Amino acid sequence: MVSRNDISKKRIVLIMLALMALSVLMRLPLHRFVRDAGGDLCIDSDSGSIFLTDPDSYYHLRMTKDILEHGEAGDTMKDGIPWDSLSSAPEGRSAAGYRPLMAGICILAYRVVSAFTDVSLEQTAYWLNVFISALTLIPVFLLSLKLSSTTGAVTAGILAVLNYGYFLHSAPGFYDTDAVLCCLASSFLYSGCLLIEKLKDLKHIKPYAAAFFCLGIMLYQCWYVYYIFVFIMAAVFLAAGIIKKDKLAAAASPLLIAAVFILEPQL
Repeated sequence: MVSRNDISKKRIVLIMLALMALSVLMRLPLHRFVRDAGGDLCIDSDSGSIFLTDPDSYYHLRMTKDILEHGEAGDTMKDGIPWDSLSSAPEGRSAAGYRPLMAGICILAYRVVSAFTDVSLEQTAYWLNVFISALTLIPVFLLSLKLSSTTGAVTAGILAVLNYGYFLHSAPGFYDTDAVLCCLASSFLYSGCLLIEKLKDLKHIKPYAAAFFCLGIMLYQCWYVYYIFVFIMAAVFLAAGIIKKDKLAAAASPLLIAAVFILEPQL
């Protein structure tokens, strides 16, 4: 077994890049399989791309188009509230609570890619999660490397990005929050573990605390039940405080939970 102390940072980066490439390449055959099996029946004649895989993907695509075209979710306004007239039609429903992070990432990717090649928003959404899912490997790999060895980190990284459930929910055409959520959640937990290490080092704690806070806000903007990960992190802080006899870590645990109830109405 290779110790994490026996491997250079350059090799760590190369290993992660190789595993990320593996993650993307393993998903590409799903696109070819659908295209070859369905032929023209699976092609959207308006966008020229293969149809997305489920209704939720089209819901998120509609919200993304609305945000791109007029800056907020929903296709109309009702009593001053952004309104999605197609969901729960004919009544529709409010779009004010839509969490826009994934849409923002898709729009950013679309604008960057479309500057170099002719690509539609639908095509960007079709491929987005294939590449975001590979990024999940980074925090999982780095956290496993701190806790075990290079062999353990490689194994954890492969299991993270190629396990069956995550694999299907980040395949081409699946435009839902799963990949973004898993990437953010694992990054949030990793940054929290780094923060625990730096709690007594007040001189260098600021960037770790800022990253932890920013990732928490991004989780809030991604998923309605984001607080699950805050509670998990609070449990990690408490466990670290008990095991390491670190009063600061133990004290941070209830503060994290309190922050959810204090900041939630303000966000």
